[in-house]
Amino acid sequence: MKQLLLLLLVSLSIQAFPQFNEIQFSPNDSVYKSALSFNGSTIYCLGNLDNSYSNKYELYKSDDEGLSWSFINYIEQYLNTANFVSFSDSVHISIGKHTIVKTNNAFDSIDCIMCNLSTYPTSIKAVNKDTILIFDRGNLYVSYDGFNNWDTITINSLTTKHDFAEDEISIINDSVWIAYLNKDCALIKTTNAGTTWKLIKDLSVYSFCDNYIYANFSTENIGLLRIEKTIYITIDGAITFQEALSIRKKSEFIEMNSFSSGWTYIITNNPIDSNNTIYYSKNFGTTWDSLVYSYNEKWDQFYNLDYYNDSIILALSYTGKLFKIEMSTVGINNVVPSIPVVKIYPNPSIDIINIDIEGVANWHYSIYDQFGRLMQQRTFEGESCKVDISSYTKGLYYIEITDLKSLKKLTKKIIKL
Repeated sequence: MKQLLLLLLVSLSIQAFPQFNEIQFSPNDSVYKSALSFNGSTIYCLGNLDNSYSNKYELYKSDDEGLSWSFINYIEQYLNTANFVSFSDSVHISIGKHTIVKTNNAFDSIDCIMCNLSTYPTSIKAVNKDTILIFDRGNLYVSYDGFNNWDTITINSLTTKHDFAEDEISIINDSVWIAYLNKDCALIKTTNAGTTWKLIKDLSVYSFCDNYIYANFSTENIGLLRIEKTIYITIDGAITFQEALSIRKKSEFIEMNSFSSGWTYIITNNPIDSNNTIYYSKNFGTTWDSLVYSYNEKWDQFYNLDYYNDSIILALSYTGKLFKIEMSTVGINNVVPSIPVVKIYPNPSIDIINIDIEGVANWHYSIYDQFGRLMQQRTFEGESCKVDISSYTKGLYYIEITDLKSLKKLTKKIIKL
């Protein structure tokens, strides 16, 4: 009996179930959550008060991983918000049907960057506080000064129709971006923030490539490619690809996001069985696991996943619900074992952190911000080193340490004060 009880306890300790917690801003909350944005450790959410393209919104924020939310502002502006980026409680850029607007006072007033019937932006990405990218039906708009001035990115030295695929700009750091061109079936890369581009992979050998290919890179060399319902991985900068995952036949592909910390998420929807499947990997797509969210209402399925940190992702549903998914309760199989003993101190730090590693003589570290942008990297010999983070803005960062002999990896959080 004792052996049976022990076996049961061990079994229960191994199994882990994700926590899908719906976020409520207040008791009896009826706000239709329409878009999320992140700035450092702060989460922002724009909510529509009557689930329509109206001019009534509310802006909320959370500083504690979505546990509690504070009201910032009631908004009466024609936003049509589909997505937005935030730089403080006051400064935001919002995109929506026929509108791209900027505010410096939490939407009390707005400056119209582009507001006309020909404008239909669907995604926006902030490379940093100055450089912002907006996708609009094949065009890619860029600003290098916070959208006081902007232009359309063009592709030089390539015979191309200049048709960027929606939301398929992978921002590796401030200068290096990788993009997929729909009609050209081509992966291209810039190393100077969009000024010049070069072809890195011709994918025209795949039939219907403009409709069924989706590309997403977490580093300059590591990326994923979706071709119909199969996911391929590259670790050599798109020179070669290997099959990594096959999506269930009844599922509809919705979104794929990968991050420099190694976490990768793919979300699919199965309308027949009324569930979303979230495929996830902690090692850049080398091995995968999955979890299922079953919904009751017809349109209650997730349509996006937003990465917050290694243990938390946020999801929006078509019915305007916001969910917090606790990934810390989920196990991942076949992950490369981590380096035995690593000490990082002081943490938090104002300027210098020390890294001590026992028994590893040749190793490499990379530091990334919350958006996956590479801040610095270095290959080191010896069991300790000092890292200067004094120039970083305050917030949360991730340091990935790799033993170059065994290729074991470890990712830890560091906080800049």
